[in-house]
Amino acid sequence: MKEKYQLWWKRYHNHVYGFASLAGLVLAIIFYFAPPSPNKHLSESEKPSVSRKYASELIDKPWNMPTPFKINRDFKRRDAILNINVNWHEISTGAKTVNDIDVKTLERLFIEKFIDPQDKHNNAPTALEILNFIQSHPNVLASGWVFSPLRGGYSITLDGLKVYPSYVTQELKISFFEFCKGADEIETDDGLWCWWD
Repeated sequence: MKEKYQLWWKRYHNHVYGFASLAGLVLAIIFYFAPPSPNKHLSESEKPSVSRKYASELIDKPWNMPTPFKINRDFKRRDAILNINVNWHEISTGAKTVNDIDVKTLERLFIEKFIDPQDKHNNAPTALEILNFIQSHPNVLASGWVFSPLRGGYSITLDGLKVYPSYVTQELKISFFEFCKGADEIETDDGLWCWWD
């Protein structure tokens, strides 16, 4: 029996390897083009970004509300979303700069009502306009100020945008300049950066 198997293997082993390779190729193509199945156990950071339509449904629109926008004052949750650890009793100015706010973080701040959609820093676009721009261009990062829960003007204010050099494309550059045309400063030497005073 062993001899018969050895003779069979010697004669047909190339066919077996060829069939296995072909089957592997077919399976690879199927798995590549098959839609991924939804995973209900994704962590918060792994969940897909909220679509603009979905985010707009979750964000209260003050112009449709009879009362002013009511901001969420759970500063510990807000600071956790921003990944900052601040002892607000030790910050004499009552404010801290935040940089590199990505689209998922910004959406989460809106959804949990830490940002008034109509808030704006001087001549900057509204917070909602900045959110919409970043959702259209996910490689753009926002910056601004986070204010202490100990002061009356508790909020997050957005006053700048940034794109790291490796993400700059001609199309993004055109959109960035158009959106930031009223900014007080625009720089293009190292990526893209704009700031409203």
